[in-house]
Amino acid sequence: MKGTIVAKEITKENVIAIIFLLLIIFYLLSILFNVISASLLVKVFANENQKNTRAVEFTKVDWEALYPFENETSMLINRDGIKNLDKTAEILKDKVDRFCTEKLLFRVNFFEMNTTISKLLDRNIIEGSENVVKMKNGYLTYYNELADVTECAEQVIRLKEYAEGSGAKFLYVQYPFKVSKYDDQMPDGVEDYSNENADNLLKKLLEGGVDTYDFRETINNKGLDHYSLFFETDHHWKTETGLWVASELAALMNQDYGYNIDTSIYEPNNYDVEVYENWSLGTQGKKVGLSYTDPENISLITPKFDTSLQLQIPSKKVNNEGRFEDVVYNMAEFERIDYYKSSPYDAHLYENNAVSLMHNNKVSDGKKMLILKESFSLVVLPYLALGVEDIEVLDVRKFTGSVKTYIKESKPNMVLVMYNPSFITGFEVGEHTHLFDLE
Repeated sequence: MKGTIVAKEITKENVIAIIFLLLIIFYLLSILFNVISASLLVKVFANENQKNTRAVEFTKVDWEALYPFENETSMLINRDGIKNLDKTAEILKDKVDRFCTEKLLFRVNFFEMNTTISKLLDRNIIEGSENVVKMKNGYLTYYNELADVTECAEQVIRLKEYAEGSGAKFLYVQYPFKVSKYDDQMPDGVEDYSNENADNLLKKLLEGGVDTYDFRETINNKGLDHYSLFFETDHHWKTETGLWVASELAALMNQDYGYNIDTSIYEPNNYDVEVYENWSLGTQGKKVGLSYTDPENISLITPKFDTSLQLQIPSKKVNNEGRFEDVVYNMAEFERIDYYKSSPYDAHLYENNAVSLMHNNKVSDGKKMLILKESFSLVVLPYLALGVEDIEVLDVRKFTGSVKTYIKESKPNMVLVMYNPSFITGFEVGEHTHLFDLE
């Protein structure tokens, strides 16, 4: 009788153990399935053609020598030494990153396995993803800390005074962040301060007499769906959004700054839209992997009407002239799908460069804009250029010269600073690598 009871107890324990083991096996198979699915997805969509449409040739330009800083001659040698050290460190970092992202055996597989576990556990903050968060609506984003905006504001105010003293009008344009000011979708326990930082900066700029334009308010006032303007897996907004932003800026230039841009050219029915399906995995998508999220569509939007543009990018020896679609795109980014190594978004204007010069052969208004930008403007400026004779573009992260000296020599009639709130952070003045270091 006792032997029978013991046998039943052993059988019950064995059943529980088997069930537990099966659950573990099922869990591991789920991870394996997601990893294999992600790998197959890359192979299914990848195009084997690896020949670039237009090779990009890089060249070093000493912008500081061309546009020197005033009253900083005594610092030149010291700063050059710092730059050389920074450059060496950057080269070493790039080599390590390249090894980890391209050469390390099974790196992608381990990476996919990690994010698959996060997905199965329904984690909103993905470990090892550099602060990528999944919002309540499923969109991926970063989050920003509360910042002291004082130096950012003072730099913009001083640049405004310098620009106006040089005969140019000045405008600060506040782009939105991916997290909406009026519809915060951040998960519980995660705070993003990008909109508070932007509000604090705009307040100080208004107190300092700076003209500002806030696209967050425009989006809200027009009743637009904030999140549909952005990619789900990237921090950038869509190409379609860029065209709309250009139309809003053109109308603003006409209304307040003496321009006479033909705003009818920005009507959506004046453009062809070529959708590249499942072609793009954004920056945040790359950090969490295809086992956690899916690739998404990206559009190339080209004018139906006749165009003739020039684009010069000295640091890449780009000197294009012709139709819009032959000038503004680096089509190498669209020749094949490589979710982890390519960025179709960066095809616009050949990604971020220190200096880009755009001329419209079909507009003769005698006006020149100087725009200080970050990557949100990559999908805005090509369309804005369709209505303006000349646009010159600086990315202060890469431009090592003086912004004020550039204004002095270029003589624009309009200066715009157009940033999204993620760049509103504290920084050390004089390093000339921060977007708000505007000397």
